[in-house]
Amino acid sequence: VKLHPEDVECVGPDKLRVRPPSRRDGPSGGSKTLFFSLQLLKKVLPNAAIKGVRSARRSVINKDDKKSPTRYEILVEGYGLQEVMAVPGIRSSKTTSNHVIEVEKVLGIEAARRTIMQEIQ
Repeated sequence: VKLHPEDVECVGPDKLRVRPPSRRDGPSGGSKTLFFSLQLLKKVLPNAAIKGVRSARRSVINKDDKKSPTRYEILVEGYGLQEVMAVPGIRSSKTTSNHVIEVEKVLGIEAARRTIMQEIQ
């Protein structure tokens, strides 16, 4: 499914509105085309990768009200620490992982040692 920027709208801090792709190159196929487009979107959107990090199986936005100002964190389940750190808008210096082997491969042995210490505490 190929979506254009005008097909996706941000309607809130944690919601996107996705419309079926409009037919720009030919006449409208009517309600049947709309129905099949909606069914296709319903099928493929749950498996869509946002920002291209395919190794992330699930992500959750965590709101931390305890500190002032309110902080938001993205908790990602899966592998690909290096890919996550390379996403524009992500502060790589604040990115952490509890997968010791991956931290050692990406950041080195001292970072892996620190990860082990943080997991023990």
